[in-house]
Amino acid sequence: MGLLTAPEMVRRTTQICNSVPTFPVIADIESGGGGVLNVQRTVKSLLQCGARGCIIEDQAGKRMGHGARSMVPAEEFVSKIAAAREAIGDADFFLIARTDARSASAKHGLEDAILRANLYCQAGADAHVVGGLRSVDELRIVGENTTGLRVANMVEGGVTPICSTAQLQDMGFHVACYPLSSLYAATRALVEVYGGLAATGTSQHSWEDMVSWRAFQDILGLEERYTSEEHFNQVQGPSSSIEQRLRAKVKGVVKPHKVEG
Repeated sequence: MGLLTAPEMVRRTTQICNSVPTFPVIADIESGGGGVLNVQRTVKSLLQCGARGCIIEDQAGKRMGHGARSMVPAEEFVSKIAAAREAIGDADFFLIARTDARSASAKHGLEDAILRANLYCQAGADAHVVGGLRSVDELRIVGENTTGLRVANMVEGGVTPICSTAQLQDMGFHVACYPLSSLYAATRALVEVYGGLAATGTSQHSWEDMVSWRAFQDILGLEERYTSEEHFNQVQGPSSSIEQRLRAKVKGVVKPHKVEG
């Protein structure tokens, strides 16, 4: 819906990167935050927070899913891609350009989307994703008529048919993206658990579907954190020279006095 600003997305990306430092995080930055200078600022911020790539799209305005109604001119978006590439420089950062032209026009959308995808890769994108493809045939057409690395967007319940990674590879795609799978699963679990709790007053009906407390600790790596905490708490070093000098000064200033009862 376009409610989040680019700085908000960068802050959330920073939190994710800090939580999973060994995972290559690719952030969705929608239109990049504005014009070409905003795009550069957003990309540089992502580099600083540890992200390994981003997806930037060519919708004019933001509609979630496959509801794009209008696109920015291709030339304008090419400028954004070029600006992002300059901001990346020599960094190891994967730039993905998304076009929603297929969703914006049923008659000419696929042709326009293929044209845009090729232009964006020529302008400096490492890969492209064509959103809103309606059939396996359209997926195959994109695979046969576009250059650069191809990303397939697999959204359960969307207009694009869900294909296996093997099928996508056969059609010429290099990356498969499942952006909402975990969110859908987590949402259903929350609705079922708390819906049952509200209806029955207990969570017992959901215990078999939950992880145990021990398993939850293992997933979070709490044991390793506790061990690290204990290690550093046991480290006892000598008083610093600064502390010693401060104590000497205080000793000369504060006079002992006798308290009479």
